[in-house]
Formats: sequence, structure tokens, C-alpha cells
Amino acid sequence: MRRVRAPALCALACVLAAASLVGQQRADPPPTFRASVEVVEVDVYVTDVGGNPVSGLTADDFEVFENGQPRPITVFVPVSIPVIAREPAWADAESDVATNSGPDGRTFMIILDGSVEPGTALRSRHLLRQFIEENFGENDLAAVVTDQGLVTDGQDFTNNRRLLMTAIDKFAGAGAPDRYFRDLRDRIDLLARMPGHRKAILWVTSAIRFDPYDIIDYQGGLLALGGEGAHAAMSAATRGNIRIYPISPGGAGDVGLETAMDFRGVAEITGGFAHVNSNDFAGTWERLVRETGTYYILGFESPLRPKQGRYVRFDVKAKRPDLVVKARPGYVEQLEYIRKTTKPEPERTPVAAALANPVAVRGVPMRVNATAYRRAGGSHAAVAVTVDLDASALSFQERAGQFTTNLEIRHLATDERNTIYPEFRHSTALSISPEDHRRLTGDGLRVVFQVDLPKGRHQIRVASASGDRAGSVVYDLEIPDFRDKPLVMSGVALTSTSAAGGVTLQADARGGKSARCRPPRCPTEVRSGLTLTRWTPRASGASLPWSGTLPAPPATIRKFSPAETLTAFVEVYDNNRRLDKEPAYAIDATATLRAGGEPIRTVTERRVSRDPRRPSGGHGFTLSLPLEGVPPGTYMLEIEARAARLSVDPIRRRIPIRVTE
Repeated sequence: MRRVRAPALCALACVLAAASLVGQQRADPPPTFRASVEVVEVDVYVTDVGGNPVSGLTADDFEVFENGQPRPITVFVPVSIPVIAREPAWADAESDVATNSGPDGRTFMIILDGSVEPGTALRSRHLLRQFIEENFGENDLAAVVTDQGLVTDGQDFTNNRRLLMTAIDKFAGAGAPDRYFRDLRDRIDLLARMPGHRKAILWVTSAIRFDPYDIIDYQGGLLALGGEGAHAAMSAATRGNIRIYPISPGGAGDVGLETAMDFRGVAEITGGFAHVNSNDFAGTWERLVRETGTYYILGFESPLRPKQGRYVRFDVKAKRPDLVVKARPGYVEQLEYIRKTTKPEPERTPVAAALANPVAVRGVPMRVNATAYRRAGGSHAAVAVTVDLDASALSFQERAGQFTTNLEIRHLATDERNTIYPEFRHSTALSISPEDHRRLTGDGLRVVFQVDLPKGRHQIRVASASGDRAGSVVYDLEIPDFRDKPLVMSGVALTSTSAAGGVTLQADARGGKSARCRPPRCPTEVRSGLTLTRWTPRASGASLPWSGTLPAPPATIRKFSPAETLTAFVEVYDNNRRLDKEPAYAIDATATLRAGGEPIRTVTERRVSRDPRRPSGGHGFTLSLPLEGVPPGTYMLEIEARAARLSVDPIRRRIPIRVTE
């Protein structure tokens, strides 16, 4: 096993670093320290005397003192984030659409520390799986980082439980990286630089490896190398308003008094709490979700002071005596020489800032679907991407009987091996008729394109901008080896009757070279000046894997009326090396609509093993299912492929859908 530094978030850092080279303006920044005043933000958790969270408060209910001096509250944001339970799902069924339109959620960074012994690592995996399965909401995001392992270990920010638990299951413990404190600082700093709030760290460790009270008591002078890294990490956490929850996975009696004090010290500095010497992990997860769900963000301005790395204390109080306030008691100043040597965040255009963000940006509501097919020749897959934009968020202006707007789409991909693929920048001055504008208002704007990627785990980032509004979506995609098994099936391109409405544009996203990312320098090829053209079935030719097979471009909506007909397209790849020496046999593809496991509708298409194949070398199947008469509810669309005479199990793709009234 080859050790690497901070493998899990390398692709994330690649995107941030690459965007810093090519962008121009940053949007929605986290709290920053300016030249004349410091803007300090703090999360405040308020309960009644019975320990129940209290909502409905205003800024007038609080007062803030810094070093005993009152400070006016200049920022006040009430936060309420319910844990949205996931709908019951079938095995292997998960949404094939990513969106930035969902409700706000929590953002967790899960750090799996190499100080954990291998035996305890197994327990850690079990406990974290419990957290993901029972306390991680549909609206939450998390990333997993580890101290050591293959570059395929870890997971960038996602709300996909399966991917998170796969990364957690790889944790083996017993690591001792050479740059422990620098890596800790870089990870926390990375999270602090992410725009937005509601960020927390679950730090699963058996030892903190530094004395947090040395940071609280620091009054200047030289620090040892490890102490400097720990100080910088705590400074990034407190200045970025990130709560840290140190978790000792060993249970009752696991650590001694001094180690337990270190756990509690880190929690005290950052406003979290420590789980140490206890077996009540279920209670810890419930408390964590409760404290990160209903709270208030308070901000105040602090006068200029020299950056000496001191711990600056403040006190948040409630004016009502029946309220109990929990908030971190201060922040750690940044060391002066670190501040001087740290490059400021670059200014970026709104779309560049959205693309750089490792989590979705809401400005322009979007839905994204990506479907992988085998590509003719070479080892890469052809990935067909569909992006649906909410036309109401686009900045149209009416001029001379036409509706016009400037639309920009950018996208790139990263993978588990720290590779960053070319960034494509498409733009167009969209001018449409009043009739098309009405269609857009009702049915939205769609953009379709293809990118070529190798097998493996990827994240595709798509950003769009119109006027001063920008949004983005991060899509997790796993591309199989389409040639390693006797029978392999592509992804599913799904459309419906209503998808024929709206306006569809097509982008050319071919070519370009990938590069290995070595943060903080992550050069990538940028292909700019590309245009978006109007898509029509006749003009599209064979430029996309599903071209000529579907009655309309693939849709990203997974809610359908009973008046619609669903149409799915898949390719099935028969890799039988004895094909020419064996009698012809049947290859079937079946689409089944299931409710609670029971089939509601079924349709099957058959090909013969020696039938002509598509350019990819696969057999194409177009399967249509009318929804007429299907009662409203949640269903599973199952696409299954099987081949007679091949001793392999059927291959299935399962997509949850909803039928409306």
C-alpha cells in the first residue's frame, strides 16, 4: 500500500487551485479579516433550562463582549436545518440526478486519523456507518479524508451514502504521515475557504498530538514546527467558524485524563464538543445533529490589533435569564508571518466562483444527469451529460420583439487519482422568440454535451451563469470497464413525452489533455470561446450516444404525470470472445416499473448476438413504458439485460421515480 498525503480531498483542492489560476472574482466568501476591522462570526446554540433548542430569537436577544468590551452585532442569521429522512429505497437504487435546488443541509468533513489502531479502526467504521445511515440527512454533504492509503481512498464532498460508506470501509488506521500538522492545517483551511456556513469536522482520532491549551495561552514567540501547524489549524477553524467534534472511537476507559483534556480543549476552542471515554455514540450523533440543526450565526466587528497569534476571548450572552447559550469563547489570531505569506483568494467571475466551489451553488437552479457509454476505440467512455436550467433564473431582456440573454456554461471533471480534466467554457448570446420564451418559462432550458473519460470514480462539475447570477452542480459518476466482463450495460438515458418541450442547446466538449494535480499548483487546459448551438434531432447526427434513439433529449426530471410515456435507451456490450464460433443467441433488455418490488409494467426488446451493432460495439435498446393508469406514488424503474448461453447473472440499473396525480 502506497502512502500519500491527504488523498481524499486532493481532487477538491485541484479544482480550487485550478480555478484560482483562471478565475477573476469570488462570490459568497466566508468570513474574512480586513485591514481595519475583523469580522468575527460565531455559531450560537441556545436552549431553555430543559435543554430544548430555542428558535424565533432576534439579534436584540443577545449581547457580545470582547475582552469585556461590548460589541455591536452586525450579522444575525437564524439557522434551522431539519434532518430530511431519505425515502425508502430498493437495493442498488439511487438517484441518477444531481441538483442544487434542495433544502439547506450540513457540511461535514470526516477526518479518519492514523493514530487509531487497526483493531479500533474496525469499530470506527461501524460507528461512522451508523452515523451515515441514521443521522445523515438527504440534504447533508460530507467528505472523508484519511492519513494514509491508496490515492483511491477517501471521498470528496457528496451526499451519496454509498460512496461515503465505501470510503469509510477502507479505513485501516495505524498511519503516521510525515506532514501530519501541515495536512491538518491544509484540510481545515480548505474547508474554511469554502463559501457558505454550516460546516463541521468529525475528527475520529485516538490522540490529538498537541496541547490545545498551549494555543489558548500563547502570547508570542517561536513555536516548534508541530506547534506552528496546530496553531495554524485552530486559527483556520475559529476564523472560518468551523466547529470541530473530536471523537475517540475506543469507548469507555479508552484514554487517560490528559488525552481527554486535549479532546475537550479542541472542542472548546472551536465550539464543538468531544466524545471521549463513553460508549453512548448514538447519543453523541443525536446531539451533534441537534446542535448543528437549530442555532444562530452572530457577527461582530473587532477593532484592528497586531496579528500575534493570540487567543482573543469574547462572550456571547442572552439577555433573557431563562436561556442557556453555548458558543465558542474566542478565536485564534493568525500568526503574522503566516498571514503575510498566505496568498489572498483570487477574485473570480460568478461562474468561475461557482465552478471552484466543491459543493453546489444555488444561484441558477440546475439539474444534471451523466450517463456513461462505451466509446468506439480507445479506453475512454463517452459520457453524455444533460443539464436542465430553471429559465426563471435567467436574465432575459425583451428587445425588438426578441428575448435575449448571455448564457455561459463551464464544466470540468476530476477523478480519484488526482487527475483534473480540461475545463470547457461555452457561451452564447441567446436570442429567442416570444413563443420560445413561453416554452422556456414552462419547460426550462436544456444543454446537452459529451465528455470522454476513462474508467473509475469521477466528479463532474457544471456551472452556469446568466447576468450576475451563477449556479453549479457536482455530479458523482462511476464508469465501469466496459470490456472486462462477458456482458456489460451502459447507463440509462431516460426521457418522457414532456421532455420534447422547452429549448435544447448542444455544446461541443471534445478534446483536451488531462493533468495530474499537485496542489497548490494544478494547471489544467482551458478550452474557451466555445459556443452553444440549437439542438435538433436532424442536426445532432451521431454526436451523442443516444442520438437517433430517443424521441426527445434525455430529461433530468424524475416526476411524471400518468399521461406521459417513459422512454429509456441503453446499450448492452457482449464481450463473448467465442461469438463467431458459437450458435447465435438472444440478448434481451427489459424495462420494469416496480412498486414495492412487484412489477406494474414490463416491456422487453430482443437482439440476436450476431445482429449489427452500434458504432460503440454494443446493441442498442429503446424501451417505452406508458404510465397511463399508474396510481400516484414512488416507483422503481428497473432496466435489466441478460444473454442466453452466457453463464452470467442479469445486469440491472435501478432508478427511483415518482408518478404524480
